[in-house]
Amino acid sequence: MVTRSAFATMGTGLPFVITTFLLVWPVSAQNQPGTEGLIDETEFSGALQSPTRPQVGIAPLASRLSFNSTQIEFGKKRILNSEFEFGDNRNLIPGGEFNYIFNTDINQHLAIGKGGNRLETAQRAWVFQLRAIDRQRTVTRSIERNGAILGLQLDYSITGQCILPGSQADDYCTYTPGVATIPGAVDSDTLAPTGFLITTDFGDTISQELHDSLQTENFFQRGEDVDPDGLVGLSMNVPNAGFFSAIDAPNLFEDGAVATIRGTRTETVQRRIVPSLGRIDQTLMSNSREAAATRTTRALIIPDRDEVDTRFVLMQLAAWLLPSAPSSVPYRVGTPVTSVSNNLFFSLNNARVPASSFTMFQTGRAKVSHPRTPPQSAAQTPEAQYLGFWMGMSPVRDTRVSVREQFTPTGDRLSITDPVFRQGGFGTPFQDLLDTGVTVFDQFDQSITNLEFQNIDDLFIQVGLDVSTQDALRRVSTMDTTRYRLVPHLSVNGNRTGGESMLRYYAGAILGDKTNAYIGLDYSFQTETGWNAYGRLDLYANPNQDHFSEAELRASRTFTINPTRQVTLGAGAVVGLDNSARLFGNGGLTVGGANTRADIVGRWREGSMDFTTRQRFSRDEGQDWARSTTLGFAYAAGNQLSISSQITPISTEKSFIEGAIGLNYRFSDRPDAPLFRAQYVRARYDIGAGVNGDRLRSTDNIFQAGFQAQF
Repeated sequence: MVTRSAFATMGTGLPFVITTFLLVWPVSAQNQPGTEGLIDETEFSGALQSPTRPQVGIAPLASRLSFNSTQIEFGKKRILNSEFEFGDNRNLIPGGEFNYIFNTDINQHLAIGKGGNRLETAQRAWVFQLRAIDRQRTVTRSIERNGAILGLQLDYSITGQCILPGSQADDYCTYTPGVATIPGAVDSDTLAPTGFLITTDFGDTISQELHDSLQTENFFQRGEDVDPDGLVGLSMNVPNAGFFSAIDAPNLFEDGAVATIRGTRTETVQRRIVPSLGRIDQTLMSNSREAAATRTTRALIIPDRDEVDTRFVLMQLAAWLLPSAPSSVPYRVGTPVTSVSNNLFFSLNNARVPASSFTMFQTGRAKVSHPRTPPQSAAQTPEAQYLGFWMGMSPVRDTRVSVREQFTPTGDRLSITDPVFRQGGFGTPFQDLLDTGVTVFDQFDQSITNLEFQNIDDLFIQVGLDVSTQDALRRVSTMDTTRYRLVPHLSVNGNRTGGESMLRYYAGAILGDKTNAYIGLDYSFQTETGWNAYGRLDLYANPNQDHFSEAELRASRTFTINPTRQVTLGAGAVVGLDNSARLFGNGGLTVGGANTRADIVGRWREGSMDFTTRQRFSRDEGQDWARSTTLGFAYAAGNQLSISSQITPISTEKSFIEGAIGLNYRFSDRPDAPLFRAQYVRARYDIGAGVNGDRLRSTDNIFQAGFQAQF
């Protein structure tokens, strides 16, 4: 048989419990929500594999059902899977799900009809499920540099007799607006002025007394002693007019100043609970020649209020009105076969359910012919065929990127040179004013007036400038805020499941803001001689960050030296197809996009110990190739306790796991006994460029734990 089970992941996309890495690769789910900027690692089955004869008799799979990818067994009332995660740079993230199974019913009888008889089995179960999913995920990357901010104190005024249209000949006017910064009114992040006091406008009439008062002292004045409410001139105190890092402008700093750059990465996750109530019906009919089974799920989902619209209501109603797939087989002469091939139930379980989705309605039919002679190997078991339909809600994400710039002074504000102040009229110190002037545009009547300074009688000008520097830290934070929502999703799928291989094909549409139609197929086989291979191709009409075109191919071979010793060698690759390509358009597919990676793997298993190695080559968004080498070790102390670890001593990837260690403990030898899981992971992330062009990286120590129980 061929089984495929994606490794259980937490919201970050990190593996929850490691058993080193993949040699029997699971079906990969493209960019599941919540994996942005995180490590993509998977596990392989830890059990020592040996050839086994096909199962005969009544298949235990007949008592197993599936709801939202969770396996449910008759006789179990409650299934709990709780987990949580926290780290140095992330909040406490609870997760998991709880399933309560009730009103289970099994009915089996021999039906006699025209032409013979058949064995009929009907099963039903109700399931109430609570599952935690991401609501919002915020990843903040911050880079902090030391340097200096440049400050300015600018004072400027022009007054004189009025020459503006409509003014009296003996009036005095201000030719600069009366604007001043309010002391202390600055933005706490950028230190830019936020408060301004406006007392006069350009061209306002002022008294001659105010004009004359500006000339009494050798410093900048605005007429405070004459008219406090009609102050003239610009007086702008700007604490931050620009930033110079210690790398770019070392001459601005004292001798011995060292340029530093620090980077951090933090992650905050908010989750929500999605309740579901489902009814699962499974039928099995068998005669003397063939058997057929159906599985139909109808469920009520309670999403967020903003996810409820007309489409959701119509789909929810249709889930309880649409018919189930037909399950009957003809009445035939002869005793109905009760030892139905397991491939029939594997075919039901291989029905495609989109990753992380919630089922509203799913129905499908699988059929298989009974073998005429007992199979002697998995390859001789009959092939089962399945065709079905799925309807539900799948998560999509909307990402918003924002940038925050912050300046924190670390020293006193000091003038670079002595402050400069000049005042006067024509002549010294303003010899060049005869050829200057201003242009006035009147927005009301669209008129333009040119004013020449040489035409202003009794002209008086004040100019003051003070340039300062202040040691400071500049912190630039980039925040990727991702919000998740559930959208309608429709899919048809089929598969052909044999004893050693499985071919699955599917097509569907994700009905988000823009409909994203897709087609795809995957094929896998696993032989009793140790061969294992998997291939997949997905093509999307409107690729996005969650669902994009991709091809995957992997193969491995296990050599059994003796019952306690195995060697496995394998290789595989995932090739990203250009996201700008359109399946139903003029564009063509480009091979070798940003999601391209290749692995070479090996494993040596010696009794209860397992040694693994993997060499990875990957391409990032910048089309640069990276490589990494990972070594792993695992030890199983009986059927209850297992320990696993891995380390990546060499890596040029932007994000990767430096090391990890995990523990599994089952409370008894029973397969359904409660299971405790714990793991420590040290992850490294690329933040940006360092002082000398090297990469600036941030590390995070992540702790994860979980508990599984069926009761």
